[in-house]
Amino acid sequence: MHWDLVDTRPRRQALRFRRVALVAAAAFSLLAPVGARVHAEEAGAIDDGSAEAMVGAYAELFGVSRATAASELDEMSAIAELEARLRDAMPDTFAGLWISHEPYGVHVAALSAADHGLISKLAADSGVLVAPVVESAGSSLAQLEAAASLVSQLVPGDLDINVIENRIDVSVADKSSAMSAVAAIAAETKVRIDLRQVATLAEPATNVTGGLGGSSIGWSGCPSGFTVKQQISLPVYGFITAGHCGNTSSYQGITFGFAGECLIHSCDSQWFVTAPATVTAQFVWNAGQLFWVTGTKTLSNITIGSLVCKYGPVTGYTCGTVQSKSFKPSWVPQAYPTFVKVGNCNANLVSPGDSGGPVFNGGTAYGIVSGYEIDIFCNSVNKLIFTALDQATVPLNVAVLVH
Repeated sequence: MHWDLVDTRPRRQALRFRRVALVAAAAFSLLAPVGARVHAEEAGAIDDGSAEAMVGAYAELFGVSRATAASELDEMSAIAELEARLRDAMPDTFAGLWISHEPYGVHVAALSAADHGLISKLAADSGVLVAPVVESAGSSLAQLEAAASLVSQLVPGDLDINVIENRIDVSVADKSSAMSAVAAIAAETKVRIDLRQVATLAEPATNVTGGLGGSSIGWSGCPSGFTVKQQISLPVYGFITAGHCGNTSSYQGITFGFAGECLIHSCDSQWFVTAPATVTAQFVWNAGQLFWVTGTKTLSNITIGSLVCKYGPVTGYTCGTVQSKSFKPSWVPQAYPTFVKVGNCNANLVSPGDSGGPVFNGGTAYGIVSGYEIDIFCNSVNKLIFTALDQATVPLNVAVLVH
């Protein structure tokens, strides 16, 4: 069921979509391999095929040429920088930023039309080539976050800040027990809150009965996400995985030592010490294929609408676009709305047994699989919910190994 408690404003309409044709795209395709420039600042001089693979995934997902895919991927870092600048420059009126793909565009939501000039200037300063489409909004991102915090304290269930629709989405098992609290918060904050009753809340993607990570290779426990290092006096090496998984893991006769867990607020992570096994700064991105980790991404630098992929032993290599970075999962105790949600109407991005697997864009580590949400509006596929990398590692006092 779908309940919009305070839908007093008309749905926002895009002023217009604009797309800039990059004149250099054709020349670039002749001068260098397609995708060679993608995330060059993160990948450095390493060429392990990860950038090329991401270009292919992007082109297939959005039905564009590889040259167009390479150009649009190349702009992602600049768009992330723009979002950070907008947050700092417009704390009271900035309402969110996202990328659209049909057609391609960068959208910025704001409370005041007077911000249009500042948005354009910050976009140019950040190196964003496509002119942002400015959308009107009824609530700022700060107001949405404050209201979401109140809802999360009073209503058990899944919560998401829907930046594109400028509202808070709340899914509960029993709406009758939540309506009064949600209505009161909506009336007090003047923020749109969409309350819906669902048959099944989002669930952790875990199944610890069997060789997770692949029984054929002798792995048991949830799959490893990324290899990590903890530096105290001497470096200690290991790997991170999902915190809601069991606290045991082994590989080909070696039992790993459980080293710590964070399953509260913004994190769903734990880590294991791998000694006497050795580790490298690599991860499986597809069955039997490895990428080097060449960079990392924090939650604040992930952009709504950007492409990310994941690998898990059940569903393998899948990709989608970021739909939110304000999801509050019901399976994490006292969870904050800081988890990232990724969707793709044409694929189940994750299934039980994938928890803890790596989430990435090329060689850049984004986070680890936490769970999934059934998309009731789009073919009932499973959306990916993941813990952003900094939220997973900082509480454990570990750092991902980078090549």
